[in-house]
Amino acid sequence: MPNQTPSTSCKLPGREGLRVDLLAPGAILGDTIQVPELEWHAQAIPHYGYMLDDSQKGAMLAGGHCIPIMLPRTERMIWHKLYASTQRTGAADKAEKDIVQAATLAAVLVDQDGASLSDSFRDAPAALQSAALSRLPRITPLLGAHPETLDAFRSLH
Repeated sequence: MPNQTPSTSCKLPGREGLRVDLLAPGAILGDTIQVPELEWHAQAIPHYGYMLDDSQKGAMLAGGHCIPIMLPRTERMIWHKLYASTQRTGAADKAEKDIVQAATLAAVLVDQDGASLSDSFRDAPAALQSAALSRLPRITPLLGAHPETLDAFRSLH
């Protein structure tokens, strides 16, 4: 009998709709790791812990309910998205989506608080800094209408 990998997602049985993927910090992208606190397994995401550190309180509307949630800080999400785009070998469409999301978040952040981008870059792990700098040529055309954001990225060197 073949060895079956434990599930890292769940949804209500017999129902159409939302499937939830469980993610957790881990060294190798996509590895299945056990999460004892949940009695479940999750997909490993490198540097996921960095993205979730210093999270902010938020809320999510779900039907007639308002559910409290924790949200990653925008600047950490930017660096993690750029890193993720470098790790998606064989998934060019997802890598492109990560880059577009990072550029969009960066444009909003710089518009609101220009210093946060460079300050957070200095605090990011070296692997995320390297990934961000490697994506600068790809980000440049996306930020044509946002010269301040492009300048902020260029000043990261």
